[in-house]
Amino acid sequence: MDKIVNELQKSLREAVKQENQLFAQKYAENRSVQWFCDLNEGGKQLRGMLLLLTYYANTQDLEATKRRAVPLAVLVEFLETSLLIQDDIIDMSYRRRDTATIHEKFRTESDMGRLDAGVSAHLLGMCGISYALSLIQSYDGAIQEAFYEMLQDTIHGEALDMLAPQQDIEKGLSSDQREELISGIAIWKTAIYSFEGPMYLGYLLSGGTSRDWLQRIGRELGQMFQMQNDLKALEDVRSKTGMTDISPYRLTAANAVAFQLEEQLKTLVRQRDKSEAVHVRIWEQYPYDEVEKELRNRIAEQWEFISKLFNSAHNPFGNREFDLLKKYIEALFE
Repeated sequence: MDKIVNELQKSLREAVKQENQLFAQKYAENRSVQWFCDLNEGGKQLRGMLLLLTYYANTQDLEATKRRAVPLAVLVEFLETSLLIQDDIIDMSYRRRDTATIHEKFRTESDMGRLDAGVSAHLLGMCGISYALSLIQSYDGAIQEAFYEMLQDTIHGEALDMLAPQQDIEKGLSSDQREELISGIAIWKTAIYSFEGPMYLGYLLSGGTSRDWLQRIGRELGQMFQMQNDLKALEDVRSKTGMTDISPYRLTAANAVAFQLEEQLKTLVRQRDKSEAVHVRIWEQYPYDEVEKELRNRIAEQWEFISKLFNSAHNPFGNREFDLLKKYIEALFE
C-alpha cells in the first residue's frame, strides 16, 4: 500500500517540477516566478494526491493513474499554490511551509511597501491561476466544468471569510447563526477545493459519475480539516506572533467557541476602533485552554461521523478498492 502511495507521490512531484520549468519560461524566469515554483514543489501536495488516489481507487490501475491522472493533479497543485498566495495576503501571514510568504518576500527582498508587496503577490497568484486555466482546456467539458466550479466556489469562500467578521459586527449574530456562517466558510473556502473537488475530479476522470457521496464526505472532511488547522494555530495566538487564521479578528470555529466562553471578548472584538490597550485585552482574555479542549472534542465527534460515512452503503468504492484512499485520509488527521 505504502509503495503505491510513494510511487504516485514521486510521479506527482516530478511532474510538478517539469511543469514549473514551462511556467518559469513563460514568465521569463524572473525571481518572483521562482518563488512561486519553490512553493509549488513544497508541501504534502494533498489535493493532487487525493485526486490520484481516487482515480486509482476506481480503476486499480497504477500505470493508467500515472499516465492519465498525474497531469490533472499537477493542474490542481498549480491552483492550490496560487490560492495559498492569495490566502496568505488575506491572513497577513508571514510564514508558509517554513519560509517567508510570497508577499513578505516582495516586501523584504524587493524593498516594497506592504501595499505594493500585497498587490505584486496577488498578481503572481493570478499568473498561476491563469496558467492552470490554460492547462484545463485540454480536458473534456465535464472535467472543465468541475474545475471551474471548484475555483469559483473557493473564491466565494475567501470572500465570505473576509466579509463575515463585519457581518457579525453589524448584525450581532447569535451563537447558532455564527456557527452556521463559520461552517459555510469552511465548506466553501476549504472543503470544496481541498477534498470534494480533487476527489470528484479524479473520480470523474476515471469514468465515475455520481457526486453525492464524494460531496458529503468531502465537505465533512473539510470542516474537520479547518478545525484541526485552528487547533494547530492556537499556539501562534498564544505567542502573539501576528495575524493567523484564528486571530480574534476572524470568524473561525475557535473564535465561535471563545465568544461563547467569554462574552466580554466578543464585545471587545466587535469594537470598530480598537486602541492598543483593547488589542492587549483581547489577547489576554482569549480562553486558549478551554478552546483547545472544545475543539478536540468537536474533532473527535466529527471523525466518528466521518468513519460512519466511510462504511456507508453509498460509498461508490468497494472496501478493498477504497482502503488505500481511506488510509491516506486517516493519516492526514493523525
